[in-house]
Order: sequence, then C-alpha cells, then structure tokens
Amino acid sequence: MKQDEKLLDLLPSLFYARRRRIRGQPYCFYSSKDPFFHRPFLVAPMNDMHPNICVCKSRQVGVTETFLGQSAFLAHRFSGITQLYALPRWDQANEWGRDRFDPIVAQTPELRTKTGKWGTGIKTFVHGQDSSRVMFRSAWDPGLGEGTPIDILYLDEYDRMFVGVEDAFKESMKASPLGFYRRFSTPTVEGDGIGKLYNNSDMRKWLMKCNHCGHWQELTFERNTMQVKGDGELKDLLTSGNVMDFDEKTFITCCQKCHKEIVTWEMQGEWVAEKPSRTNLRGYLITQMLCPWITADMLWHDRASMQIEQNFVNYVLGLPYRGSGTSITDDTYKNNMSPVMCPNTRPSEWLKVAIGIDWGKINWYIMMVKIRNIAHPVVVDMGWYEDTPRPLESAEKIADYCKKYKADVIVADAGYGADRNAHMKKKFPGRFWQCRNIDSAYRSYEPQMYPNNPVPELQVGKREAWKHYMEWVYHGGLKFSTKIARHKFETMKKHYRGDVLSQAKDKDRRRRDQEVLSKVDSDHLLWASIYAKYGLMNISGRVSIVEIGGMSSLNSMDNLTGAPPGEWFIKD
Repeated sequence: MKQDEKLLDLLPSLFYARRRRIRGQPYCFYSSKDPFFHRPFLVAPMNDMHPNICVCKSRQVGVTETFLGQSAFLAHRFSGITQLYALPRWDQANEWGRDRFDPIVAQTPELRTKTGKWGTGIKTFVHGQDSSRVMFRSAWDPGLGEGTPIDILYLDEYDRMFVGVEDAFKESMKASPLGFYRRFSTPTVEGDGIGKLYNNSDMRKWLMKCNHCGHWQELTFERNTMQVKGDGELKDLLTSGNVMDFDEKTFITCCQKCHKEIVTWEMQGEWVAEKPSRTNLRGYLITQMLCPWITADMLWHDRASMQIEQNFVNYVLGLPYRGSGTSITDDTYKNNMSPVMCPNTRPSEWLKVAIGIDWGKINWYIMMVKIRNIAHPVVVDMGWYEDTPRPLESAEKIADYCKKYKADVIVADAGYGADRNAHMKKKFPGRFWQCRNIDSAYRSYEPQMYPNNPVPELQVGKREAWKHYMEWVYHGGLKFSTKIARHKFETMKKHYRGDVLSQAKDKDRRRRDQEVLSKVDSDHLLWASIYAKYGLMNISGRVSIVEIGGMSSLNSMDNLTGAPPGEWFIKD
C-alpha cells in the first residue's frame, strides 16, 4: 500500500468509506448530489476514540452501521484485542453478526485474509503471531458478561438490555489498557437508560448554519418544521388523527430565525458540546431531523399515523418521553424499604402469601406477603426462569417455588400461558387464578371474577389496574425488602418504568384523543406485582361474601393493602 493510502486509513471513517458498499453503492458521508448519501453527522462518532461514548438516537439514522464500522477498523488496526458487541436477544446477536458484520468483513480485504471460522458468534482476525476478536453476544442475563476479558464493549439498544449485565461487562474490562465503552439506543422514558446517560454527558448536538441568514441552530421538530399550505388547523387535525393525508410540500424545514426554507444537505454543520466541562462521558444526540433524506412532510406523516405519542417521540425524534406514571422515583423506594428476610421456608409470622406470575419466553414471578405487626404488605422476593425445550419446565420451577413458600393465592397472566395456567390449576386447586387484562377505558381496576371458568379468572381494566397500583405504591401502600438481590431489585425498578400513560388517537376516530397505557419497555415484574396484589386482596380472611340482588360480591373487610374499599363482582 502506498504511503498516502496508509495515511487515509488512519481514520475509521476514511478506512470504512474506501471499502464498504451497500446495495452496490459506495458508503459515503458527504454528497452534493444525493441526500441519501449525505450523513456528515456520523463522521465524528465513528472517528471518536474517547473511552466512554453514548448516543441517544432515532431509529434508522445509521448509528449501528457507524459502530460496526468502527469495530471493523479497530479489528484491522490493533492486534490482541477483544471486542464484544452485545444486543438484547440471541437472535439479534446472530443476525447482526451474520447479516451486518459479515458483509463488512467480505468487503474489507485486510480483514478477509485474517478471518477465522464463523460459527459461535466469534470472528477472529489473525495478526502474525497474535489475533484480534469480535464477539456478538446476547445481554439478556448478567451472567453472560462474566469471565470474558474484553477491551471494547458495544451495547446496542441499551435501553432494552437486561438490568445488571452492564456491571458484569464492566468488570471484564478492568484489566484492559483500552477499556472503550460504547452505549447507543433509541430512548424510552425520561430519567432512564440512554436518555439519562446522555443528560449526564457533555451533551453534543449537531448545530447547522442557515444558508440564508447564517444563524446556527439545533434542528427540532417544533421549531424547524413549518406549514406553508392547507388549512390553518391542519397541525391539530394531524396530531389528533382526524386527518391522515395532505398534499406534497405542505410542510417545509425552515430556519428558526429567518423562517426561510432550508435544505439540510446543503448546510454546514458541526458538533458542539452543551456541557464541555463534563469530560468523562461523551454524548451524541442523533435524530431524524438531521437526515436530509427525511423531509418535513415525512415527519408529519409519521406524527399523524403513529397511534401512540411516545412512539413518535422515541423512534422519530430520538428523545426520551415524558409521560404520566413515572412519578415513582428512587426516593419512593428509599422511603418504603423494610428489613424483612426471605428465608428458605415460610415463617409463622407470614400471615398471607401471594405470588404473581407474568408468563413469556422468560417467566417472571414476585412474592408479596402480609406479615404480623407490619402494617403494609412487603415484596420479599422475585425471580425469573427462561423457557427451555422441555414443555412446562419453567412452570414446574415456579410451581416448586410456590410450594416451598405455601402460597395462599397465585395469580398469573392469562394472555400468554394458557397451557401453563391449566397446569398450575391442577397443581394448586382452589388457590390459582388467571388474570385477564381488558384493554378498555370503561373497565374498573376492581376485578370481575369468574370462578367457574375452566381456569378461575379475574378480569380487570388494564389501564385502571395499572393506575391504581402505581398510585398505591407511590403513596406508600407497599414496602420492599432491603434483602432482595441488587440485580433483581434494579430489574424490578426498570420494569416499573416500562408502561406510561399518554394521549393517543382513538381507534375509531370519534374522539380527538384518549388517555392510553403504552408499553415503552419491559414491564413483566410490574404486572407480576399487580397480580400478586390482587392475590393478597382475595385471600381467605381478607374478604367476605355478601349477597347483592342475587349476585355474589366480595367486599373488603379491612384496608391491609392500602387499597380503597370496593366490590368485586362474581359471575358464573
């Protein structure tokens, strides 16, 4: 290789652009002819060799490709290093390695000649007597990060990672002279995940200079999209979902100062740190507003078509969503802790034990107990089992757990585990219920009960059950044991932030909007907790049978759980 070509390969972006092709076209960062090939805002993140980087991003803006490109450059540049690229699930890790990284290797002669066998998610590149490795792994379990010495860690879709895996990977990097750390993700809710990391970083933003008035600005949806055609109320109609279509060039991207139309791929841009004194963590914000191939019309089409507001905020604008239901803070937990142990057998002072279960490919359970001389119920333990090829093995493990603590009532999710619930009913006759969440604004949190169904069933309004539970926890109706393992407790806290209330368009368009409960992240332990609470409310001695107009009703006898009194209607 000639000397000038060697110099060109000193930067990851130049190294990558000279080799990478996508759909037959060279990968490039700058284009004066085609907006689809103009992505200058990705140069700095790819070239950045800061040890600790986070990127808060929209979907489909090229960040994954950027860090795969950086990984390929480092595999070529350095010998004896191990890079680990982690994603939330195994199928993602396999797909990224096979479909996204392999083509990069195939198009890079320097790597292709050094490639070992690909089979277990590990790519090996031989450098003389030494070698470098790139591994693709799932991050669903904290244990997967243990015992793997690594030099560079990439956590893709960080907000959907299993809580605790980050700590295990950090330990694996302590002996590395590099210790590079990259976290990037579409955000979820404010104060969590990648959004929280970015807010604690130097907060770099891509500022662009108006080619009319020279004003430098951060492009935002609210301030840089302007309606130039159509009815004056069109924005409100689009936001409410009452109008879905509009003429081309109804909206333009404009300058915040002079309000003239701007063409982003003709504008000068540069990264500027909002908090330059924060040097430990470098953060980039990359939204679809920066992408010249995405027009203002396209953004407003997305705003009109997305039923859930926070999907637009997260996926399109790349920003954390500030919704209702995130009022349970670290202070809430701190003020409601209890030093209750969870021994290997049920103690005599445990008056009532309820276990809630949320089924899935990973099966989650939580134990809530009423204890003598403690006014409020206490969460004493929780856990999870991943499904195996053996049918009902995970259900058997949870059943053994329920037997171990002599659970008085077990309440499980009705939506996923029909075979598991039938199995549990046989194991625990008279003590097992399934709970069906009805997605209707007209359903109460108080359950209708169907004890004569093949599997006894509760039916509750999903949104109201969630609201009632979150208010109950917020006002101190539930305590949490200080003895719960840290990674379990942090997982629970993350799941408690998994659902938020937002305003969304009514499906039948008859109303402008309605308050809906939306899932923005994993919420399994939250719903297992809600089911456990219903179990505590329905334990013998907690309620009494009362006749009302020929129907049976369950009336609250006391307020042990902090829940307001109410009637639960039983139907045949």
